[in-house]
Amino acid sequence: MKPKPTQLRFGLRTLLTLVFGVAVLAAFPSVPCALIWQVWITGPLIALVFFLLIRNATRSANVRWPQRSAYVGVALAFVPLFCCLFTRHRWVSVFHDDRWPRRFPYPDAYLTHIHDWWDRLHPAVPGSIKIHGEYFAVLFGVNCFVVLAFGFVGAVAGYVFRDGDFLAASRRLTWFLR
Repeated sequence: MKPKPTQLRFGLRTLLTLVFGVAVLAAFPSVPCALIWQVWITGPLIALVFFLLIRNATRSANVRWPQRSAYVGVALAFVPLFCCLFTRHRWVSVFHDDRWPRRFPYPDAYLTHIHDWWDRLHPAVPGSIKIHGEYFAVLFGVNCFVVLAFGFVGAVAGYVFRDGDFLAASRRLTWFLR
């Protein structure tokens, strides 16, 4: 029975890689938390993993996008990544920016609301003082969104560049930019 043109097919190597990765993460539960803090290492790594998985799974798909819409799709996949990276930059600079919180184009007000919500959810123990409040909880959440955005970019790019011929893809990109 032939698969449908849009059906995903995973090879044995891809499935074994996924099972091994899940087994490692299950054996060492602190590893995912430690990797989320190193977002500059984890993000591109997750993007590469999703790129390879989706590219290998959709390689046999007979669906072809028009080239311009394919590149617009990849460009639009970068929008959430840039938004998440900018949000992370603004939250990390909370102690160094004298004009904190800024108005709308900056996500400062939303980050402050999330921080206050976490602070109300986890109040200080009686007789103690919270020094940084829930700063690291908000930073962890923002880092998770950054890693998810990297994965989304990798998945979209893996679908668009599923042929594996990057030279032809770069020629199509230069044709698109003319």
